[in-house]
Amino acid sequence: MKKRIESDIAYFIAKLPRFERPINIHFHWIEGNKRRDLDNIAFGKKFILDTLVKAGKLKDDNRKCVTGFIDTFEYGSETKVIMYIEEV
Repeated sequence: MKKRIESDIAYFIAKLPRFERPINIHFHWIEGNKRRDLDNIAFGKKFILDTLVKAGKLKDDNRKCVTGFIDTFEYGSETKVIMYIEEV
């Protein structure tokens, strides 16, 4: 399952630049309903960060490369995540 999810994520991050400096990420999670707990939704960042590293967009996902993140949540007609990445 992890490989399939990372393959899907890789498609969407393909056009991102390679981040040479440390980054902060704002994950804006949009859910189609309120069935899942927020921590289960935000768990998806693990797959996203691992894929950023595997795709060569980020050197590592340790504390030296990812200095922080913020999670915000919204409910809409479809489930998706929007990421705002800021180099620091």
